[in-house]
Amino acid sequence: MFTRSQIESLGRAILELRPNAIVRQRILRDVLQLPPGNRDLEIARTQAISHPWVKDLSIEQYSDGSWGRFHSMDSTLKARFQTTEIAVRRALALALD
Repeated sequence: MFTRSQIESLGRAILELRPNAIVRQRILRDVLQLPPGNRDLEIARTQAISHPWVKDLSIEQYSDGSWGRFHSMDSTLKARFQTTEIAVRRALALALD
């Protein structure tokens, strides 16, 4: 089992590799557990929101806040995100609230 110190050390080592904005935000928020309002975390969040993966979600989102049906077995639907469920999972993976 890893200690908290070892996990934080690995997080800092990954940050030194200059990961993309999404990974940087997740490490700062989830691994190093920087508090909301932390300058580095806010910069990373701003950069992450501009990432093309996040923009894909935004462009495809409907005016009601969904991405279509919540859950569906219909595999004939041709959309970037087949269901809201899939889009929400993507948003969570991208560190979006």
